[in-house]
Amino acid sequence: MPVTQIGRYEIEGTIGRGAMGIVYLARDPLIDRKVALKTLRLDVDADTADEFRERFLREAQAAGRLNHPGIVTIHDIGEDRASGVVYIAMEYIEGRDLKEILASGHRFRPSEAARIIADVAVALDYAHQMGVVHRDIKPGNLILTRDGSARIADFGIAHLESSNLTVDGQFIGTPNFMSPEQINGLPLDGRSDLFSLGVVLFTLLTGQRPFTAETMHQVTRKIIEEPPPIPSVVNPAVPAAFNPIVMKSLDKEPERRFQSGAELARVLATLARSLVRREPGDAEATAVQSADLET
Repeated sequence: MPVTQIGRYEIEGTIGRGAMGIVYLARDPLIDRKVALKTLRLDVDADTADEFRERFLREAQAAGRLNHPGIVTIHDIGEDRASGVVYIAMEYIEGRDLKEILASGHRFRPSEAARIIADVAVALDYAHQMGVVHRDIKPGNLILTRDGSARIADFGIAHLESSNLTVDGQFIGTPNFMSPEQINGLPLDGRSDLFSLGVVLFTLLTGQRPFTAETMHQVTRKIIEEPPPIPSVVNPAVPAAFNPIVMKSLDKEPERRFQSGAELARVLATLARSLVRREPGDAEATAVQSADLET
C-alpha cells in the first residue's frame, strides 16, 4: 500500500531512494509548504536502533542551527511510530544534484566548476565556524538550483549514513570521497570536508574520480597512500592553474591543505573570474557569494 502520510506530513511523491530509506516530496499542512522528507529505517536490533535514534537527533539538531543560503534548511525532525521511521523535513529545492547531472553526460566548463565549488566552500566555511562538519561531501549531496547556485544537502544525517552502522548486513556509505583521516577513523574537522570537496572538483573538471579501483579496499589504500593524478594530465582541456589548487586540496596531511573554506573559495573565485573572460557564455551560470568571500 502506498505511503500517504508520515507524521503530520502528507506524501505527494517519491524523490529518491537511499541505502537507509526513502526521500519523499511531502506537504506540511500546517503552513501549506512543500518539503523534502527524508526517512531513515530503524528495522535493526533494539540496541542499535536506540543508538541510531540518539545520534540522529543529536546530529539533526546541530544541523538545524545552520542558516545559510548555501545550505538546505532543516525544518523539522521526528519519529513516526506507525511506520517505524525517523524523519527529517528539509527545504524542498527545485534543481538537480551533481551526481545526476554528471550521470546525464553533462561536462562542466572549468569556470563553471570553479564557481560551483567556491559556492560550496563558502557554505562549508560557515558550517565549520558553527562547529558542524558534514562528513559526506559528494556530488549526490550537492544540488545545483535553477538559478545555477549550489546548495549542500544532508547536514545532520550524513554522519549517520557514512558511519559503521549497517542495514541488512550492508556497509553504509562509499569511500570514494572520504578523506584519509576519515578512512582511518581519526578525529575529523572541517579540513576533511575540504578534501572531499577537492575530490568533487577533480571530478567536475576531468569527468572521473581521482582515486579509482576495482574494490573498496583498493580505493581506500589509494586515498591513504597514493598521490592523485594531475587534473590537466587526465584532461588536457583543464587549465593548468587548477593543478596546484586540486593537489593542495587532496594533500594527505590536513595541515598542508586549505585551512578553511573561505581560503579555498577566494582562490577559486579569483580563478573563475579570470577564466570567464575566455568563457563568456558562462558569465551568469553560477553565483559566487562575493560578499562572503571578502570577510
